[in-house]
Amino acid sequence: SSFPGLASDGETAFLAYGPAIYAIDLGSGALRWRYPAEPQRDFNFFAAPAVGPGDHLIVGDFTNQLHALDRRNGNLLWGPVALGSNGANKEHIIGGPVLLGERVFVPSSDGRLYARSAIDGSSLWTFPAEGQPALRQALWASPTIVEDRVFVGPTSSLPSSTCAASAASARAGARCCAWSRARRSPRRPRARRACTTRRASRSSMSSSSARSRA
Repeated sequence: SSFPGLASDGETAFLAYGPAIYAIDLGSGALRWRYPAEPQRDFNFFAAPAVGPGDHLIVGDFTNQLHALDRRNGNLLWGPVALGSNGANKEHIIGGPVLLGERVFVPSSDGRLYARSAIDGSSLWTFPAEGQPALRQALWASPTIVEDRVFVGPTSSLPSSTCAASAASARAGARCCAWSRARRSPRRPRARRACTTRRASRSSMSSSSARSRA
């Protein structure tokens, strides 16, 4: 993601730049509105906004909070909603949120991907799940959605890897597979590998027993 964040609905450009979100008319270049109307000490925006659904504009700020605005006038529809731990750890939303229907997927520098309702900001799931260790890398890039999976990657300054979490259901959010620069093929979750290993071991034992009986 670049600074500042930029998105458009074809008529208006939405610019996330420092203390505010700016809505700029693409035809005239005139400022339509800004959010917040007056600068606030705790608000800083750099992630590209997500346009939709309906008249919603979803934006993440530099203190790990999510805001939903009416893109026609900049009024706050819901939020700010804090994602995960905040405050002393100084987590940020730098990669722009991505929408799929009425769900919004938000990467955070705290090493988690958050799935939230775009309608009211309520929590759908978190990857890794709350209570489990976060990913070792901060998530600074916007997710990419392909079919029923949402792909997220770490900061460019850390070893390259990609994690995939299911985006098909509000009950989902489990790891599907992962890749790294050193691996050309998908790496399956540990639990699945363990099951495969156990099955292979049992097959080997059965083969050995058969040979011994022969």
